Amino acid sequence: MLLFALGTVAYLCFMLLFDRWIWRIISQNFSGIKKNFFGGICFILEIIPMGSIYQFLFPVRSLRGLSAAGFWVMGFLIYFLISLVVLRLLQKILGAVLHQKERFLTPRFQLYKLAVGAIFSIAICCWGFWALQNPTVTSFNVGHEGKEKMRVVALSDLHYSTVGGTLDLKKMVERINDLNPDLVLFAGDVLDDRTDQADKETFTKEISSIKSSYGVYAVMGNHEYYYNTPEQMRAFYQGSGVELLCNQTKNIGGKLLLLGRDDYTVGGKSHSRMPISQILKGQHTDLPLLVLDHQPQDYRESEKEGALLQISGHTHNGQIWPGDLIVHSIFKLHYQTPSNGIYRENNFTLAVTRGYGAWGFQMRTTGNAEILCANVMVS
Repeated sequence: MLLFALGTVAYLCFMLLFDRWIWRIISQNFSGIKKNFFGGICFILEIIPMGSIYQFLFPVRSLRGLSAAGFWVMGFLIYFLISLVVLRLLQKILGAVLHQKERFLTPRFQLYKLAVGAIFSIAICCWGFWALQNPTVTSFNVGHEGKEKMRVVALSDLHYSTVGGTLDLKKMVERINDLNPDLVLFAGDVLDDRTDQADKETFTKEISSIKSSYGVYAVMGNHEYYYNTPEQMRAFYQGSGVELLCNQTKNIGGKLLLLGRDDYTVGGKSHSRMPISQILKGQHTDLPLLVLDHQPQDYRESEKEGALLQISGHTHNGQIWPGDLIVHSIFKLHYQTPSNGIYRENNFTLAVTRGYGAWGFQMRTTGNAEILCANVMVS
């Protein structure tokens, strides 16, 4: 609640300054009804993003439309401000080079600058929505060639429920089935909020249509732990064919040992979450080990225990540029951990997916939504 309050105050202070600048440009170019009309549009655009905060304070379905509109406008404003900064720099450069500074400071030129920035921002947001709706498949091989292959399809960060992107579960399942998976994994944050806010009937109907030789398994992510217990998540998955693993292992057809970890949220920072070595006690560790862990921070523990592969998500690769640069820096400096992509060290592979869905902003500007397809050599 404190973070929301601070964020709201910071946003309002910033928009007050931004509004004064925009209003000055409008006043210089329009008068009367036109001036009030454009001023009113700017005011509405500044207020709508508050809807994204209302959704968190009052997580009810009736506010989802307001929340979505808030994130759309917020996304527009982010790129609008970035574009204005870039245009301002170009304006300075052109004025200095052409020795015509006054020409680029006229009220009409300022108006053109706003128009160009708005068109650019709308184009970026539309492209980001397209990238969210058109996922790419990242295929890679794990293990030595010439052995029996198991195709593992993994998705993370669907954020199905209150906020997040418009998710077509039917199309998602079709994409999964087109890959002819032997094993399907959900690496956390399948739900965005509470289970009672999600459409369980639709989820169960569509997800139960996944065709996988050795089943469908999931772990919980930080969002699910924020709002739900493992028991509530198991109840939500009931009937969908998804089996939830919480610090548990599963022997996959005598060919692979799957280990699903509790999320880093549960004791990760205090180093108190159950270590992999303890979860593996009494297991057939001669089988290739695949670790499913929502966040990638503790991947070296998987490597130490001889895992062949760890699949993680969580980072979204920043989702909104320049968020990828920020996320990469945080994970690199704070955790010494990769934040996106496929990384190999000796016989160990870490795969961190960008995720299939989106949080809040219904767009992705740091790469398309993603499905991982790992060809694992198991014997």
